[in-house]
Amino acid sequence: MVIEYIENVGRRRMVLVGYLFPPALLVGIIHSVALERYWYWLYPWMDVLTHYLGGFFVALSILWLIFLSGSQKFLQENTVRLLCVALLAGFIIGVLWEVFEFATGMFTFENWYPDTLFDIIFDCVGAMSAALLFNTSR
Repeated sequence: MVIEYIENVGRRRMVLVGYLFPPALLVGIIHSVALERYWYWLYPWMDVLTHYLGGFFVALSILWLIFLSGSQKFLQENTVRLLCVALLAGFIIGVLWEVFEFATGMFTFENWYPDTLFDIIFDCVGAMSAALLFNTSR
């Protein structure tokens, strides 16, 4: 029984690692290339994609860390709690990223309110997608 549990935890860790690295790598590559080639200004949807993937990666990472810490019952007992943790992670990373954009001069005051609002919304949508993936892979 204990061996079976350890094997299941090991499989779960590998599955989640397989889901974590592709979005992290994609966000890094897309963001670097988009900045270098001005894609954020040429293709407005590029910003939506990177915020979605960023929210997905951060939320899945937080959920994975909670799982690895041995606190998986905290997430398994209540699906609403799982969604709230993911949503909070997406919201926090979205707000922090907007502060980073402002501090580094990537922020423009033209249409700042809708841009910031949609960026945070797509961080949260990505986070909720991560929660759904995490919930179905239990």
